[in-house]
Amino acid sequence: MPGYRLSMLFSVYRCVAALAAVAGSAIAGSPSLVIVGENGADTPHSFAYCVSGDGSTMGGFTRMGTGIRGFRWRADSGLVLLDPVTAEPSELDIPFALSHDGSVVFGYSQIGVEPVATRWDASGSPQTLGTIGTDPLSGFSYSNAVGCSPDGSVAVGFSTSSSGKEAMRWTLDGLQGLGGLRTSGLQDAQAFAIDSAGVIRGHAKDDLNRLRLFRWAENDGIEEIPQSLFTQQIVVDASPDGRALTGGALREGITVGVPYVWTESGGSVELPMPAGSNAAFGYAVSDGGTVVAGRYEPAPTSPGTSGWLWTPQGGVVDLLDYCRDTLAIDPGDWVLYPEDIDAAGRFLVGVASYHPDGSAIGLAEAAFILDLRPPCTADLAEPFGSLNVFDILEYIARYNLQDPSADLAEPYGAFNIFDILAYMDSYNAGCP
Repeated sequence: MPGYRLSMLFSVYRCVAALAAVAGSAIAGSPSLVIVGENGADTPHSFAYCVSGDGSTMGGFTRMGTGIRGFRWRADSGLVLLDPVTAEPSELDIPFALSHDGSVVFGYSQIGVEPVATRWDASGSPQTLGTIGTDPLSGFSYSNAVGCSPDGSVAVGFSTSSSGKEAMRWTLDGLQGLGGLRTSGLQDAQAFAIDSAGVIRGHAKDDLNRLRLFRWAENDGIEEIPQSLFTQQIVVDASPDGRALTGGALREGITVGVPYVWTESGGSVELPMPAGSNAAFGYAVSDGGTVVAGRYEPAPTSPGTSGWLWTPQGGVVDLLDYCRDTLAIDPGDWVLYPEDIDAAGRFLVGVASYHPDGSAIGLAEAAFILDLRPPCTADLAEPFGSLNVFDILEYIARYNLQDPSADLAEPYGAFNIFDILAYMDSYNAGCP
């Protein structure tokens, strides 16, 4: 434990009043659950689709009149809109991927009927990335960027071309079609992730019209990732480092989707089905595939179920239950649906649906970011995640003010030496 043992608190206890004047009433860390929107609003407000690898930035969109504007959200700056591609009031801007530090955003902009992959730089200025060509079946030209490298210099996704819908890669040199798995006919493929070695992964339909996982490398081209567990696999999300995938899968003998996690080292693993669900998909996966969050499918018609969370240690738990039982926070009338998670598996983002008084139909949606780390009683002051003298001073300040958060031991409602001893024990035990 850095620097201090809490036996010093006995002497500090005698100086509570004097030290409180120095420490003041410091503010604790950010709430574990932040909902970006107006509680109970009667129209949709905001949606979150991505979080940066370092967990500092959330990306999504919000309704603005008749159009939809993309945004970046950080705890210190709040919601900041991205610049639109044009001044058209009906423009739709949807972010899907963030660089590791959140400074670069990828997604698409739609003006009229055809979306086009778009990149927003650190200032929020947009750059459309174009398309490879026109889909001969639909006659449309469209593209989307749904994943990117940690530095934001490379994006992956899909684009129409004369070959159908191809997986694509974008660099400063422009768009490159990666093809698909079919040996004839039109392709149907989408890339989701790129790792530090430049290997790209996604899903594509094969000659039997089955969705299969693929990898693409500069020297190898596109090839199926071999595995025998599933007959089909849909990728919904990739980890920030590009080496883990999750989504839904089918295997012999089942007709509903089951959640899975694929990692470079372990291959495909079927995840347990959340209790009470008929089908489920993974929607968010951390580096290493150690934390997966997902949704019940189809979406529940009441707030009794929400998204779910899986770890190797804890198995599958309902997300609302995890909030209440592990994080000790109550989402109230909000039901949480995951969309993305950071590299460490700590910060989960998605869409919160508002169900006042347990109503079956959500009356509003809002972006949320949830800190999945269990609370640490002793970690009271910045820098959070590190126990030091500032945490001790903050506890002293709270004790002096008789703040309920400092009342840690029986008899509750009375502030005495037993509360200080309880804080000592918590501090010396450290934090997860």
